[in-house]
Amino acid sequence: MKLLGLVTLYYPPVHIAKNLLTYAEDLDGLFIWDNTPGGSNCQFPESISRKIVKFRQGENTGIGKALNAAVTFAVGNGYTYLLTMDQDSAFTDSTFKDYIRIINSDKDESHFAYVPLINAATVVSNAPLKEAQGMIISGSIFPLSKIQKVGPYLDKFVMDAIDTEYFLRIHRHTGKVMLVSAANLKHELGHPLQKQLFIWHPMSLNYSPVRTYYIARNFLYLNKQYAEFKRPELLWKLIWERPFYILFMEDNKWEKLIALAKGIWQGWRKDLNHDCYFKKLNPIPKSHEHK
Repeated sequence: MKLLGLVTLYYPPVHIAKNLLTYAEDLDGLFIWDNTPGGSNCQFPESISRKIVKFRQGENTGIGKALNAAVTFAVGNGYTYLLTMDQDSAFTDSTFKDYIRIINSDKDESHFAYVPLINAATVVSNAPLKEAQGMIISGSIFPLSKIQKVGPYLDKFVMDAIDTEYFLRIHRHTGKVMLVSAANLKHELGHPLQKQLFIWHPMSLNYSPVRTYYIARNFLYLNKQYAEFKRPELLWKLIWERPFYILFMEDNKWEKLIALAKGIWQGWRKDLNHDCYFKKLNPIPKSHEHK
């Protein structure tokens, strides 16, 4: 196994180095893709710095282009596996060592990707592999040979539902995603907003207008494009009940409602070619607006 790790940064937290230390030392190379406008100026300890084989800084492209760039780099430099990570994720204790040990010993050609437990209370170091019912990008490990078979990630999705689409495509290629119960990933799920309305304590996902747009567009696209994607409860949670939470709990109501409407319209029509929000990933600084 020759393992390349990819981590995508966007205004990374102050504890980013602590997160990376839970897995970076066991990588053969670390690809950092920094989407922070102007760069994040992170300082890493030597144990991380010596693992960095590529450090990209530039415009915010979302994560789709980062994933495909990492695949291209990995294939061109002899890597055999790719680990994909969010900046807010970290492995607990030493579970990453068990994760790669188990994957390295698995010879089943039907296994196209591996995922850890997410925010689990306990892990089982010797538990057998079992087929996963879903996946997220962060913490997943992909054999490069299987990525070449399934094809590149759908970077037109930009930042949301890329993992769900790839999971569906793996299955279309008769592959399986396997859960490794010896590994546990601490993963932060955004910044939800909770309020009290009488005796009710509703919790809003509180996504930005940009995220609201991509979530609505991409998941409705999946619903139209993949007959096997049958998740009405997910569509309800992420899309159809959002107007209530936007109106009664969140800020930037008008901007979010417009973003939601545009996402619904384009997702329903399976239109990925007219991206309404990609340019908004890199807003023009006010000091340059009139130059």
